[in-house]
Amino acid sequence: MEFTTKLEIESWVLYVLGVIVVIMRLISRRMKLGNWNSLAPEDYIVVFALINFTGVVVSINEVAKNGSNYMPEEVALHLTPAQRDQAIFGSKMTFVLEIFTLTATWSIKICLLLMYNRLTEGTSVRHRWVVRFVSGYCAFTYLLVVFMFVFYWCHPTYEYWAVPVRIEQCATYYHHLIFATACNISSDLMLLVIPIPIIYRIRLPLKRKVGLCAVFSLGIFNILAAILNRYYNFSNPNSYVFLYWYVAEVGIAMYVGNLPLCWPVIRLVLGSKGDSSNPSYPNPSYGDNSSRRKTNGTSRHPLASKASVWAKLEDEEGMRTDVSPDHGSEIELVDQKGPDLVNQPYRTEAEVTSDPQQHRQRNKNSTSNNITVTTKVDITTD
Repeated sequence: MEFTTKLEIESWVLYVLGVIVVIMRLISRRMKLGNWNSLAPEDYIVVFALINFTGVVVSINEVAKNGSNYMPEEVALHLTPAQRDQAIFGSKMTFVLEIFTLTATWSIKICLLLMYNRLTEGTSVRHRWVVRFVSGYCAFTYLLVVFMFVFYWCHPTYEYWAVPVRIEQCATYYHHLIFATACNISSDLMLLVIPIPIIYRIRLPLKRKVGLCAVFSLGIFNILAAILNRYYNFSNPNSYVFLYWYVAEVGIAMYVGNLPLCWPVIRLVLGSKGDSSNPSYPNPSYGDNSSRRKTNGTSRHPLASKASVWAKLEDEEGMRTDVSPDHGSEIELVDQKGPDLVNQPYRTEAEVTSDPQQHRQRNKNSTSNNITVTTKVDITTD
């Protein structure tokens, strides 16, 4: 099978998988939030990333078909006018490919950072400032990398599609690739570190913490793809084998950035009704006979609506919604200073009384060590 045909098949397969993952994410978010109007900004940004992924796949196949100025000088000097025009077009598509790749990769970083921003609501100020610092770093590095690529490494810019090329950097992108890779991997490492202190403080069994770490560690594959992309680029001069890793790097970024939010759809497809054991959405669950689960009213956590106690992975504004657990999940962060209502038994009561003295007498006679959350409605008459 020819190189161009093989690349075309593999790139479009990876693209279709990316589209499926994005659709699953959006459907999962719709199931969780109840309507399309409640989608978060990162849900729209991931669509923007998918558009750039489309540009990556189209550009890669055009470069493979037309070639570029990435060739030995003696070959470029003997091109026919038609071949030269073809190489110029391919060089322009290579330039566009790099812009699409950078934008798609950094768009996924933005999606993850917005998710982390919600995840750290209600946690310490230090955690929130870490997210803000990494967000600023990612924004700065993206603008810097694009600026350096367009205006600095190859000047004037139109030399990027000159055939034959007069400036080696305009064909090899060598200095740009080293600089962009350093910024890309460093920001990915920061994204991997952010969840660690949060996961450490979550009140969950060790098994689920390990599973949660595995979910957030998927970014390691993105780092490996970036490294392999540069390895094949630098070790095979004047070869287009690196194009495989260009599309693979962006594809893996799309999967890593979206799969953790696809669990509601995956669970629905698998036919699971109430399984909350997925490590990426680790709600504590107990058996039906557990005293920690028994309530006289609703099973909702009585302090679940307190934003300073609970920070959500999927819920908006740090507030728990009334959506069924089958339609979504969240990471619950327990305030260490507040009452431990997960590990300590509690029950809820609803009481309607017209005599406040009766309510105080009932509380006085209660000898239970459980936490009682009472919803009281006092009725008075003139």
